Amino acid sequence: MLATRIGRAGGLAAIAALLLFAAAAAPLQAREKIYLGAGIVRASASGDLDGILVFRDVDHPVNGPLVHPGKLENGGGLTLLGGAMVLDWLGLELELNATRHDSTHNGLPGEQIDADLFSLIAAVRFLGAITDSWEVFGRVGLGGHTLSYENNTTVPGSSLRLDSELSGFGFMAGVGTAILLGPVGIELSVSQHEVTFTDLDTADDHGDIPDADMSFTKVSLTLFVHFSPK
Repeated sequence: MLATRIGRAGGLAAIAALLLFAAAAAPLQAREKIYLGAGIVRASASGDLDGILVFRDVDHPVNGPLVHPGKLENGGGLTLLGGAMVLDWLGLELELNATRHDSTHNGLPGEQIDADLFSLIAAVRFLGAITDSWEVFGRVGLGGHTLSYENNTTVPGSSLRLDSELSGFGFMAGVGTAILLGPVGIELSVSQHEVTFTDLDTADDHGDIPDADMSFTKVSLTLFVHFSPK
């Protein structure tokens, strides 16, 4: 599992390196110092949260609420991006993604569980130019992820159902391309996120869970403006 996860992210990093090598001899991009954008994102998931796994908070292994983290279907949502070019070819950025997913779990047959995935990523962007208005880039970063389920947690001896929230941390690698149209640009990117969820929150409890590893592939289309402060 670990080798597969590293291989996926490593493959994107290798593609990014090749794209930037191909662009190295071209003139550097005219992207301004600051860029801010918003767009749409599509996300798919695979890993330990497969619709079969169930768990309790490790501090309440016998009678604590039983969490049914459903298997995520493909979902969509919004992305926000902000960054600064510290060199002509190097940028630092923050990205916020929020996607909505349907999910199912064998322990809750016939029920559709709504789930929301939130990600905040701090990344480094490596930029190269094909022409003066067409650029390619690679990105690597680290970030926090929260996966919120609705009504997926059962309480022993009660018909009460709780929401649950899983939190974790992981790394990201991605590639993309952008077109500049004056002060406005549009970019298309794909990124691979390898996340380990370790924390659990329910309505009346906060604790730890056995590590659950997940892979998320995200494709985003972002419209942005870029400018230099005066």
